[in-house]
Amino acid sequence: MIPDLPLDEEQKKAVFTKVNTVVSAGAGSGKTRVLAYRYFYLLATGQAKVENLLALTFTRKAAAEMYERIYYLLLKEKEKYPRLQEALSHFDKAQISTIDSFCAQIARNGAAAFGLPGSFSEDSEHLEEEIRSLALDFLLKHSESAGLGEMIHAVDFERVWEELFVPLGMSHFILGRKFDFPGMAEKQQSLLQRDLRSVIEELEECSSDICRLPPGNYSTLTQAQAKTGTIKRIPLPEDSGLTASFLDRLLVQVSEAYNYRKPGSNAKDSSLVLLYGYTERARDLLIKLKDIIPTLAGMGWIREVLLLCGEFQELVLNRKRKTGLLSYADISSLALETLKHNAEIRSYYKNLFRYIMVDEFQDTNLMQKELIYLLAEKKSQTEQGIPAGEDLEEGKLFFVGDEKQSIYRFRDADVSVFKKLLREMVSTKGAHLSLSTNYRSLPGLIDFYNLLFAEVMKDAREDYEAEFSKLEKRAGSFQHPQIRIFYKPYVSETLEEQEEE
Repeated sequence: MIPDLPLDEEQKKAVFTKVNTVVSAGAGSGKTRVLAYRYFYLLATGQAKVENLLALTFTRKAAAEMYERIYYLLLKEKEKYPRLQEALSHFDKAQISTIDSFCAQIARNGAAAFGLPGSFSEDSEHLEEEIRSLALDFLLKHSESAGLGEMIHAVDFERVWEELFVPLGMSHFILGRKFDFPGMAEKQQSLLQRDLRSVIEELEECSSDICRLPPGNYSTLTQAQAKTGTIKRIPLPEDSGLTASFLDRLLVQVSEAYNYRKPGSNAKDSSLVLLYGYTERARDLLIKLKDIIPTLAGMGWIREVLLLCGEFQELVLNRKRKTGLLSYADISSLALETLKHNAEIRSYYKNLFRYIMVDEFQDTNLMQKELIYLLAEKKSQTEQGIPAGEDLEEGKLFFVGDEKQSIYRFRDADVSVFKKLLREMVSTKGAHLSLSTNYRSLPGLIDFYNLLFAEVMKDAREDYEAEFSKLEKRAGSFQHPQIRIFYKPYVSETLEEQEEE
């Protein structure tokens, strides 16, 4: 451990950690400073050389800032720590980049296995032009398709082109992964048939419950029992008998059975209170039925459209191979598949990097997390597939992120990946640390944030929801009785002394 680093206690704990660690770092808490000092610490103590450290972040700007921060920190400390002289002389080998850039490096090594030239390029703008043209030609070629005609009739040609086929080609049809559209059609039909039988069964139960209510002098109850009694038992044919005409008749029959005046929610009689509840439940089920039946009845043309999507998928992937124009998702997928299936390349990167640091991890996705896990896999592991948390090298991983700052959903970022990572690290003898002191904002703003968001975020239970974490004020702030002011002494503008932006 190196004494007297200009860090607070939470920051030091993160820098000196010996286990796989996730750091939750709020805005203005000095996370880039922590990453720079951890990099410095691993070099200064001889735990790694420059070429054995991998530092990744999400944007080019952040990667450039991290590179400069680290370089100038090493330059500043080189007289105190002799090992830094060697590190600076080899700093051209430093792997400090965006995740996308690093994925491209791996993908180029495995490109041939996917029928791609190593000279491929990420060019979303030109790729979209190619796919728009390809989609238009494809739709015109299949203009006689009955299934496509049904869809175009329902939503119009331009929407089918712009809102279905172009997004499929740009965001979903990626090299390294293929959709099984025939299997998808079979699964869709099977699930619809299962859901249909389940909803009908529940509606039959509602009907039986209503018919068992004690008779009374209420016309509403009498009418409800007479109508719902017609569907106390609805015989459904085998799956092959669930034709469009049968399904249409079924929907009319069930809709008519629950077409009566419902008692008011303020009814006093117990039978009417129960009738109200049963009717509410039945009408919710009827809404589901009105979604299921038209979709199941239209499975003929839906299957035809899905098969056309499979044909279009092949065209898109072949065009990408021919032009070498790829999306970020293509490159990530190729990198992941290369590491999963090429033991030689995976072994090379596993042995090359002793430590991996990832900034802004809340803006990554499952594919990128799995790729990092493959890089951190124990050297003795050689099986294909994604390693579990217990199969990772101890102390190799260092993640920094803040779930409240996840903003790149359009790039398939998934904040739930970050939250699940926290649990995995802790359950496999790793650590979850926090940087809670805000060095950027006025004390009054921090007080306001803590007051407001403690209430706004109090019910965050799902993995996609950000949880509240209290921010602490920086020592050295002072408060006027009426105006809260943050005192910050003058600092020079040299890069290594700048506060976290």
